[in-house]
Amino acid sequence: MNTTTQASAVTSSASAARNAPRKPRVKYGTGLVAWAFASPWIIIFVVFMAAPIIASLILSFSDFGIANIANPFNLTFIGFQNYVKLVHDPTFITAVQNTLEFVIVGIPLDIALGLLIAVGLNRGVNAFRSIFRVGYYLPVVTSIVAIAVVWRYLYDPDLGLITTCCTQSVCQE
Repeated sequence: MNTTTQASAVTSSASAARNAPRKPRVKYGTGLVAWAFASPWIIIFVVFMAAPIIASLILSFSDFGIANIANPFNLTFIGFQNYVKLVHDPTFITAVQNTLEFVIVGIPLDIALGLLIAVGLNRGVNAFRSIFRVGYYLPVVTSIVAIAVVWRYLYDPDLGLITTCCTQSVCQE
């Protein structure tokens, strides 16, 4: 009986060793291989993205102008003077107002309209499905040649629809 208990103890410890989770073997140099694969992207990113952004940031605090292109290292540090001029520029203020209007009004409106269309399509509203099918398949079934012919007749200088409408309305000189 003593040998049986020893044999069962050996088998249970062997099965426990087989079922225990193994630590993954880490080969040395895999980090180096990963950096080697990532290096083309890193080099392109630094050269074409990070370096121009940093250079622009540095130049924004200087008096760099078009005349300084011949000698770009001959700069005078002027601090925040460029930013003060920018804040008082009416074109910049108009651009900021347009951007805020787009962000505050345009984006929520687009999201709400997209959500409305998605809910309509999901609920099976036939009008939404018909409009979606037309809009989705129209570029596929409309050939480029047919569109070109239509636009050619629209813009025809003698018989075109646009020419006719312009000659009969306010487009006349």
